[in-house]
Amino acid sequence: MSENAKTFYVSKEGDESIPQYNFSVDVVEQTVDLRNYTIESTNPLGDDEMDEVIEALAQVDITTEGSSMHYRNDEGNDIFVIFRGTEYGDDAQISMENFISFEDTNELGRSVK
Repeated sequence: MSENAKTFYVSKEGDESIPQYNFSVDVVEQTVDLRNYTIESTNPLGDDEMDEVIEALAQVDITTEGSSMHYRNDEGNDIFVIFRGTEYGDDAQISMENFISFEDTNELGRSVK
């Protein structure tokens, strides 16, 4: 085994071989995903209908490409929403909270092994 080899643990309840952890870092990963829809209607959509369209988008199953929703609004406009798919972002931004560097641990009077 090389000097830089890493050991990964699969924890099981009651497993005593897992080390005691003294530090914790909260990590948030954020990406931009693009969800694509097609909206068809019998009449042009007006600004006053956008709330209804947003509600229809929320009703479509975004885990299933091709999922759709049809409804008729109070003005008699038939609206059809089709979910076309998701493009997953590859530009992840990571932020960390409670991060303590190795140098800071010495200032805290803790030993790091």
